[in-house]
Amino acid sequence: MKLYKSILVALQQPKGSRWRHVSNVIDTDEATFTIAPFLVLVALAVAIVSYGYLSRLGAEYDFTNEIQSGESKYRQFEKFAFLTEPSGASLGNAITLYYKNSPLFTAKLGADRTGVNLRWQYHFSLWERIEQSDSPEKRAGKRSVISSAGSYLWVPYVDNITLEIPEGTLPPALESIMRYAENVSGNQFDDGEERAAIAIMEEYFLKDSGLRNAYVRVLNDAFWSGDIQFLTLLAFLVFFLFTLVTLLSNRLVMPANYLMESLPYLGFFGTLVGMAQALKILGTANLSDGLAKAISLGPIGSQMGLAIETTKFALVFYLLAGLTNHVIDVVAKRFRKTAGVTI
Repeated sequence: MKLYKSILVALQQPKGSRWRHVSNVIDTDEATFTIAPFLVLVALAVAIVSYGYLSRLGAEYDFTNEIQSGESKYRQFEKFAFLTEPSGASLGNAITLYYKNSPLFTAKLGADRTGVNLRWQYHFSLWERIEQSDSPEKRAGKRSVISSAGSYLWVPYVDNITLEIPEGTLPPALESIMRYAENVSGNQFDDGEERAAIAIMEEYFLKDSGLRNAYVRVLNDAFWSGDIQFLTLLAFLVFFLFTLVTLLSNRLVMPANYLMESLPYLGFFGTLVGMAQALKILGTANLSDGLAKAISLGPIGSQMGLAIETTKFALVFYLLAGLTNHVIDVVAKRFRKTAGVTI
């Protein structure tokens, strides 16, 4: 409180010596240890508000608007038939696959603030055979397509998004569901017809149910969303505020320069974290089964791609910090000369 009173007194000095008195007040150890934490808190508040704006003013990050629901439709293709029907306001249409007029399974997309998941349930006509089989598969299943996890930093509006089933691995995921229905039902699907049926279901989920819109949203938001990006933005804001103080004092120059130089390293650290997660997925992948391999390896590439966004984000702010540092340095020299401040 004493420091702020001293600053107010200095600001009340005559115009010609006002900033010189303010500079003398700020250029002390007491001022440094008081102003620096205050500026960090200001930067934290600005960073949180910024992320709230980027997250649509703090709205929950959910995909319910991306997953659509429409009218019931029936479609026939060779021995397969597809029936789609609404399954709720927060879910896309459910699609039921028939083979030779016998229902095999029903699949649908679920969407909420935790992401998007693919749910399926085998039909009643198969349940008895499923119970009698030795397979670990159950009557129903659920697999995450897009997951949205909260921040590890305990700050609002920050989410970490992961593509569990990227667009390219959606067909293998549908094929694995379909393959089990084929084995249990005792049918033998024609390879050409099976691929065509999978393509129809894929197009249905991507286009008609709106999954492609959810993918686009994730890829567009990947540049700025995440813990590392939040820390990068916070470091830049603290650097900016510290640099403004150098107009009147050089005591925060070294911390400001340190923060500027740390920006690209934060980005590289984020990329390493993402790659480490991708390698963990690789370590648990079943590479002996071609279908399981395709499903398991899909998230690895997407996770590494999302991880690289942290470095891109950090490099953008590093270049911006360098420009800011140069501009403020030029302005500071002119301001000090005009205000008669010597530091």
